[in-house]
Amino acid sequence: MTSSPLEFEERLKLLENRITKSPFYDPIAMPDFALWSAGARIIPAFTSPTYRISPPISWLQGLFTSRTQPEWRFPEVAISPGLDVGNCWPMNGSSGAIGISLARDISPQSITVEHVPRHLSLDSRSAPKHLEVWSVLDGMSDETKGMTTADFPDFLTQLGHSPTDAQQRFVFLSEMVYDVLSVDHIQNFPLQQKFSRVPIVIIVVKSNWGNENFTCLYRVRVHGILFPDGVALT
Repeated sequence: MTSSPLEFEERLKLLENRITKSPFYDPIAMPDFALWSAGARIIPAFTSPTYRISPPISWLQGLFTSRTQPEWRFPEVAISPGLDVGNCWPMNGSSGAIGISLARDISPQSITVEHVPRHLSLDSRSAPKHLEVWSVLDGMSDETKGMTTADFPDFLTQLGHSPTDAQQRFVFLSEMVYDVLSVDHIQNFPLQQKFSRVPIVIIVVKSNWGNENFTCLYRVRVHGILFPDGVALT
């Protein structure tokens, strides 16, 4: 027995709804220039310490837990695919930063922030909330006129730098809020200020959703226009 066009359309909508609600569904169809396997790398000087889990306080606790040694994951986890619960980079504290040397020089257009779906998360308070995006200037140009720049942004103090260490100038690209309550756990944010030929992006977490000990970064992506040999590909 053949289905009517109406029944077929209803089944198609049901299938589409199931796909989009799957934790494995990825609505972002853009190259990720912050992808570790594509050549992006973490910049330690612009990256916060990793949160480390303390070992058991007694030998008796050690009998019932595998945490016999401090455990941690490296920042590279945050620029690699994977949304298994707990498979994130635990950045120490509720605020901090991750510096990324991009796989290619680009004009960044947007970033994507991922967290495990809320209905699967064991603690959604560790999700990032308020974020900023910065880059490093290689000299001033007409392009930077009117843009927000700084010799020593606030996040550098938290990373342990002092104003006397400042040898570069930084440009502010955008700010955003990751909504952990949204049904979309993969969220894309267009950048408010566009800047050409960016080799470095610093994603600053200003706050999370309530976890004072650590912030879980599952994955951050950077999307933009590629500049091979100085020519923009559009």
